[in-house]
Amino acid sequence: MHLGPALPLATPGETGEALLGQGLAAYTAARRAQERGGGLPAGVRVGGLALPLPLAPLDPFAAMRARLAAAGPVGPVAWAAAERHPGAGSDRLARDAIALALAEIEARMGRAEFDRALDLLAQRPRHGPAGTDDLLRALGSVTGEDLSGLWQELAGGAALVDVGVVVAASQPDPTRPGVELGRTTIVHRGGPRLPLTIELRFADGTRRHVRWDGRDDWLRIHSEGPRLVAVRLEPSRSSPLAASRLDDARLVDPDPRPRRRALQRLRILAQLFLEALADLA
Repeated sequence: MHLGPALPLATPGETGEALLGQGLAAYTAARRAQERGGGLPAGVRVGGLALPLPLAPLDPFAAMRARLAAAGPVGPVAWAAAERHPGAGSDRLARDAIALALAEIEARMGRAEFDRALDLLAQRPRHGPAGTDDLLRALGSVTGEDLSGLWQELAGGAALVDVGVVVAASQPDPTRPGVELGRTTIVHRGGPRLPLTIELRFADGTRRHVRWDGRDDWLRIHSEGPRLVAVRLEPSRSSPLAASRLDDARLVDPDPRPRRRALQRLRILAQLFLEALADLA
């Protein structure tokens, strides 16, 4: 898809449509930054002076996540105020949230299919600014599905998805030699309630995928057979709206090698540091 000029913004009186236009523009700009230079230059601002840092470029969507995480959830009242008064302080967070919602749908559909939908949206007959109905119509034309429920969940407020693996355990069945009983618990702590895939990995190399609609506060999975060794959320993709990726996976038996554990921790700390700097860049 050719990412041309941003779609026209709706007027402030059209509730929600101004934010949609701004979100589309922010999503497009982030895509361009990713594709052209790998991201935003790392740096901090001190007294209005930009100080570059000798680090890898920061992913623009990671910068959006960092801003939302620092501000906390933007509730319905603040969200509605941003819709009525574009340019207000909370408007930037709302714009970031819409851009991340679009990135989430892209991750679920695949970039090629999502770009087809954006092309349909851009080619629609010009009768004023593009609206939510136009977006959903374009997405539905490509997927063959009604995504209005998913969009309402994603764009209903500015919040990150906080879901984590809190229990991953396996123990021998005392009544059946060679059989292990696995226990997995997934918890939804906050943010949009989205369907996700949980992957269970077993000692014999097999994998089991469980689909969860995400509507409840928690999900418990039991397994019988080979030893459960690892659990991972959304194994085939990374969610742009994830509050933290640190608890998206859990090993039943942590790696016993001290050096490997230390390297894993260093990578985690480096990622947290870069995401914290993203808000200051």
